[in-house]
Formats: sequence, structure tokens, C-alpha cells
Amino acid sequence: MGGPEKLLIIVDDQQSLVNLINLSFKKWTNNNNIKTVLNTRAIEVLDYLKINEHYITVLISDQRMPEANGIDLIKTVSEKYPEIVSILMSGFSESAELGKIMEKDVFAFIQKPWVLDELRKTVESAFKLAEKRYYEFQQREI
Repeated sequence: MGGPEKLLIIVDDQQSLVNLINLSFKKWTNNNNIKTVLNTRAIEVLDYLKINEHYITVLISDQRMPEANGIDLIKTVSEKYPEIVSILMSGFSESAELGKIMEKDVFAFIQKPWVLDELRKTVESAFKLAEKRYYEFQQREI
């Protein structure tokens, strides 16, 4: 294997949407050797990252979830794992909250319902940035 593994984490409290995104990306993730992790709870993402932090990682998170919203999850992930690239999705307008962290923590905002080609292009771009960040952080540790 040539280099670190890639990981796509999808979190949404609606299992059907998590499954739909996963199914939509299945061929692409398989062709690009990207492991996919599906979650319906934000806390599960944080627990997973504690033991699986050595990946080139992209996180796709829904904004409105019962236990923690996507912005809070992304803020926490960005503080603990700044090399991870995060994409926020919502069916609602989140402009007031989103504006606070968009520049620093959120790579892209995807409005639901999404257009699959646009979402795929966004995820591809996010992985390019995640790979760059990963290697930059590896260099700092040397």
C-alpha cells in the first residue's frame, strides 16, 4: 500500500440518508481505496476518531441532530484533529451560525437535497486538501 489510508466519515441522525450517501459513493470510494464509516450519532464519530486518527480523513456531517449539531461536532473535530476536512450538510438555512466558523472549520456547505455530482466534486476536493493537511501535520511531528 502506498501511503496512509483514506477515510470518509458520514454522520446524520437519519440512517436512510447515511445509507443513501454511502450507496451514492460506493463505487467511487472502492475505486479510490477509501474506507467509509457510517454514523447516526456525533459522539460515535468522536469516539471513533480517538482510536483511528491516522488517516487522511473527510467528515460529512448533517447540521441538525438530536445530541449535537454539526457545527459543534465540526468545531470539536477541528480543535482535536485540525488535519481533518469537514463538510456540513443541512436542509435548513444555517447562515447565521455557519458564518461564524465557515472560514476556519467548514470546507464546504452542502444544501439538502444535494446534487450528487456537486457533492462528489466537493468530496474529491476535500480529500485533496485533507491529504495536503495530513502531510503538513506529519512534517511538524518530525
